[in-house]
Amino acid sequence: ILEDDQQPTTTTINSDVPDPSVVGQSYLVSVTVTAQSTSPIGTVSISDGSASCAITLTAATATTSTGSCSLTSTTAGAKTLTASYTAGSSTYGNSSGTTAHQVNAAATTISVSGPARSRINQPTAFSFALAVSSPGAGTPTGTVTLSSGVASCTATLPATSCNLSFDALGSRTVSASYAGSADFAASTSSGAGNTQTLVYAQSDIVITKTDAISIYEPGELLVYTVTVRNLGPDAAAQIRVRDDIPAGLLNTVWSCDASGGAVCPVSGGLGSLDTTVPTLPVGALLNFTFYGNASSDQEVLNTALIELPADTTIEDLVLSNNTASDLNKNEYIFRHGFEDPLINAANGSVRLPGSALRSLLNEVAIVVYHLDDARGEALRIYARQFDGRMQYALAVRNAQGQLRLGAWQTLEADPQLSWTANDDSAGWVLSGASLR
Repeated sequence: ILEDDQQPTTTTINSDVPDPSVVGQSYLVSVTVTAQSTSPIGTVSISDGSASCAITLTAATATTSTGSCSLTSTTAGAKTLTASYTAGSSTYGNSSGTTAHQVNAAATTISVSGPARSRINQPTAFSFALAVSSPGAGTPTGTVTLSSGVASCTATLPATSCNLSFDALGSRTVSASYAGSADFAASTSSGAGNTQTLVYAQSDIVITKTDAISIYEPGELLVYTVTVRNLGPDAAAQIRVRDDIPAGLLNTVWSCDASGGAVCPVSGGLGSLDTTVPTLPVGALLNFTFYGNASSDQEVLNTALIELPADTTIEDLVLSNNTASDLNKNEYIFRHGFEDPLINAANGSVRLPGSALRSLLNEVAIVVYHLDDARGEALRIYARQFDGRMQYALAVRNAQGQLRLGAWQTLEADPQLSWTANDDSAGWVLSGASLR
């Protein structure tokens, strides 16, 4: 007698390890299919409702067959795993079995990167990297926000960057934050996952300086105008303005006026000009008046300059205009230095310091000595340095009372001026002079 009745079967899920799992993590599902008299043959499909895996049964005991497969759930939540047995012959009937399984959201990590320097008020791209932590896997969805203080931007995945714009100078820490989703946990960057950027401004700071003259007499008041302008394109901050007292200038005083949105840091001061401007808008003007009395018998070289912040938050587009100088030379370089300016004897002489003059002269003729008599200015000596040689010329008063210039002489040694004079009712009057 042949048994030709179909054997009913029972399908049982024995284990699902690990439980719980996370999205993207595989877990092993084991099943047993039991028949009445012989080991069933066929296949079993395991499904969580969307993901599935398949098993080809292997005979175990006389009436059972077993198998396992790895299942990976791609969404989070409470799952019902269903094992569906499909008989390999008409000898066995189909069957199914279920069990509960928990899938949690996968953890994530995020980091951000960007440029070392960011220009103020300009959109700057920063990139982020979002990763799913092992043993999870998959492609997160949702949004990522980059932030630094009040500056922030948001990107929708799968984007990998967004633009930040900063409204204040200085060092900034940029962090990234993933909002998370049903399947992937939120995360925020920290420590090495953040990035640093220095917010800077581009400005063309220009300083000028002049007292509108080129020569002076000792004791004369020298009044300099120092201007500081910002030609843009960005506002500048923490700009230091300096004008140190030059040799040959005494009793210096300075004051400040502002226009175009600028504000004087202080109204003025004594001595050297040294002040830091907190902010200098585009188009703004600071006007400093810097004055003192000339005391030197030599030239007075006065230099004003701009110093940019040491933290490099100001990037000056034209560094060559960050300093300005003004040079004044004594109208009578050695007046009241060594000579007797008034003839008071029948004759006299004086030797000029040619070596000292050399460093002060160029091809432009200037007065280096003058001599007065009872009728006023009687004589001048002009000097110049021409083709590397020291040259002098005498200008002597003529009969009409006018100074007329004589021929140039090349005299490399210290030249000596000699003169003679006549005594009349008014005093000593020049009668002759020579230079050799």
